[in-house]
Amino acid sequence: MTAAQHDEQYIAAAMKQARDILKGILGKLVSADDPQFGVLQAICDASVPAGVTFREAASNLGHDITPDLVAVYLTWIIDKWERGGAAYHRTAGPKNGPAGVTGVMLEIVNEIAAAELSRSGAELYTAEFRGHLHELAGWAEADGNAPMAYNAMVLALGCGTRHDADQEALARGALRLAEDADKPHQIAVCAAAVASAIAWAAAGMPERRLEAFDACEYAIQRIARTSKAQLAAAAELRPIEGDLPRREPRRLSRRPDQADAKPSLEGSAR
Repeated sequence: MTAAQHDEQYIAAAMKQARDILKGILGKLVSADDPQFGVLQAICDASVPAGVTFREAASNLGHDITPDLVAVYLTWIIDKWERGGAAYHRTAGPKNGPAGVTGVMLEIVNEIAAAELSRSGAELYTAEFRGHLHELAGWAEADGNAPMAYNAMVLALGCGTRHDADQEALARGALRLAEDADKPHQIAVCAAAVASAIAWAAAGMPERRLEAFDACEYAIQRIARTSKAQLAAAAELRPIEGDLPRREPRRLSRRPDQADAKPSLEGSAR
């Protein structure tokens, strides 16, 4: 775990970003006059005084834990998060729900609540948490919300290190979204993350060293084309110096994930 991951401000920012991502998605799933809000209030009113779980209270009232009910619950709990939402969720909220996007969001909220209450942040730096964010990003992209998908992928990247087995896949996914959006500063940062992950893998797999060099050269090219992300992207590349032997640089005409010599689609700066 890196120094940044131990920093309380970083942890707080990551949790807030995750809640904002969920809130943005829920805004499209839940209307203000959704009748499930009435069901939710009845369950909450029944669960707290009786000292029973959310699911037990719902069952006693004859209600199933449906995707619609979970979406309404998450909207409600995230809105009141600053007023003790984490503590309330951990003591009285549903701990699991239906499959699908609402179930994934509920798992993310469970882990955010645990991280906030423990103040350790350890729950955010697991492959499971990153997997939930990756799945959420896929859903957001399929729903036509590419910016939300990119935010979820970048948050997943930030909750890991280049030593983690899933970092290359996450970085490549984020890079693809950045290139599709033609965002030069995002491309620079994500290209550097891809290069860092490949270089780490190549340290133990000599057959990937040429691929790592290509990825580094591509990242350097992209960093040179934007000022907004130069420091952050360059910081991703610094640890690579000790991973690979030196060689003379050569001009790169393709992206590191392309097998042939087809030129890459270079986006113009906005």
